[in-house]
Amino acid sequence: MDERVALVTGGTKGIGAAICKQLALEGYFVYINYRRDTPEKDDLINEIRATGGKAKLICFDVTNIDEIQIAINSIVHEKIDILVNNAGFLQDDLIYKIELKTWHTVLNTNYFGPVRLFELIKEKLLKGERPSVINIGSISGIKPRAGQAAYAVSKSMIIEWTNVMANTYTNKINFYCVSPGPVKTQMIIQTKWGKDPNATKRIPLGRFTEPEEIAKIVHLLDKNNFILSGQNIVYDGGFINTIME
Repeated sequence: MDERVALVTGGTKGIGAAICKQLALEGYFVYINYRRDTPEKDDLINEIRATGGKAKLICFDVTNIDEIQIAINSIVHEKIDILVNNAGFLQDDLIYKIELKTWHTVLNTNYFGPVRLFELIKEKLLKGERPSVINIGSISGIKPRAGQAAYAVSKSMIIEWTNVMANTYTNKINFYCVSPGPVKTQMIIQTKWGKDPNATKRIPLGRFTEPEEIAKIVHLLDKNNFILSGQNIVYDGGFINTIME
């Protein structure tokens, strides 16, 4: 089988970086998307290459069609085997406090970003070997917590889009969604809630999810055709069962 080629959005830190490292470790050529120039991107690609992995940084904003098209044109591979839509935007607030511009930013990034990117890269995916699109959702899209209105709506939309697209591209492209609970990333552990010593008490398994666990699920979904396309995989240690209605 030819080398599998992956594109991971928001790939330079957190869950995205873990996914890039896991796929590179498994022999994929990984295009690592980033939006802003930060030291993390150089550290990541150097780490991947130091361990024998193959990767290339690719800059674009998932909300900008022109930037996406320029980036796709720069991809030297004729095909993409796996697209991982990980880039996201989170801004918590109660629904009556959310301004319209915040709704636009959250939905444009978390929902329309993946939709937009898929349409522009679809031809390369259809040339891939057993191509798959894997979206990073959230349990907030299933059972949102108070103050996550815009984020929850955007993740609910991406979960449903996954199912619709799986039915649309049957036997052509596999679509999956992975919906984590709280993940041990800098974004989470630096928050007031993440720093609370009691934060994990509402998680039945008693800990946050590690980014590497999500990365392994992404690889499994791409590798194993026995998992029905359109599935939303919840991985949260049981946290969803403790969220108040």
